[in-house]
Amino acid sequence: MNRIHRTRAAHTALSAALAGVFSFAAAGALAATDAPPEQRAGSIEYRVGGIGAAEAEAMRRLSSEYPLTLTFVERAPDGRNMYTAGVGVTITDSSGNAQLETKAQAPLLMAELPDGRYTVSATLGGDTKTREVKVSNGQPERVVFVWPQQSPDPRQLSRLDP
Repeated sequence: MNRIHRTRAAHTALSAALAGVFSFAAAGALAATDAPPEQRAGSIEYRVGGIGAAEAEAMRRLSSEYPLTLTFVERAPDGRNMYTAGVGVTITDSSGNAQLETKAQAPLLMAELPDGRYTVSATLGGDTKTREVKVSNGQPERVVFVWPQQSPDPRQLSRLDP
């Protein structure tokens, strides 16, 4: 009887371990399906997304796979940070060559860039912000661009929860 009990216990433990592996794999697959599709500009692959809770979470999960993540925020008069979209983005390399030019129609942009120094310009409502970034050794670089609130319609914005 003791041998049967040990066999059942081992079977139960194996079943629980496999269930954990499958749920972890399913969570990864879910993140990939909730994420917007990858896009390409020349040799640069990138994603723009983060609209809605599921897509924002999928983008957060994938961000470690991209050397550069940009976040676009408007600061409301009461001090709240709100995600924003419709941001013109230009990323140039150290030689001044544009590597990526796009309009981010969502609050997050992740780009697969080779190691190097870049200038990132983000424009919202005619107000351009510029940041210098260094991508190296797979160390993710995260940059947040913040503008004063420009949109009078709060439905165009969503609250940014850190």
